[in-house]
Amino acid sequence: MAPDLTCDLLGLRLRNPIVLASGVLGTSAALLTRAARAGAGAVTSKSCGPAPRAGHPNPVAVDWGYGIINAIGLSNPGAEEEARMLAEARAGLAPLGVPLIASIFAGTSAEYGMVARVLAGAGPDLIEVNISCPNVADEFGTPFAADAQSAAEVTEAVKAAVGTVPISVKLAPNVPSVGRIARAVVEAGADAITA
Repeated sequence: MAPDLTCDLLGLRLRNPIVLASGVLGTSAALLTRAARAGAGAVTSKSCGPAPRAGHPNPVAVDWGYGIINAIGLSNPGAEEEARMLAEARAGLAPLGVPLIASIFAGTSAEYGMVARVLAGAGPDLIEVNISCPNVADEFGTPFAADAQSAAEVTEAVKAAVGTVPISVKLAPNVPSVGRIARAVVEAGADAITA
């Protein structure tokens, strides 16, 4: 008899706790559905921003012997096209009972809110707020995840934009006090933390 691995994530029933991480397969309905059929408990789309972005030129990933280091550069089609792709992915995942998580990024709190509002219209089960990437407002700027006040402002903007759609804020591990930042986003309305 197989063990029961079902679990609850913010009211979503997952058949197991394995979630496809953002960026691994993009947002293609065919690839996200493939991950669901392969056993993922939930799938996360590639992070999307307000406008199309080409990302960094190849090579963007290197195998260093103990894993892969990447610097994709947040390539994405922009919020409007991403919403269309998410709706298609949602239609393919719904019969499988696998939740869809939409990942977003932006350069300002207001942009985060706009992207969240557009993608919420596609019906994802959860929105992951990626504040951990430093290459947004400027290539070498401070990530929102490095400052509790900035992280809270982004969280508030997204929460106000999405209504009842739950949000999970994706934190960065390389900060002086991840606990302080986690508390700030939870106090600002985050339903969960992606870490």
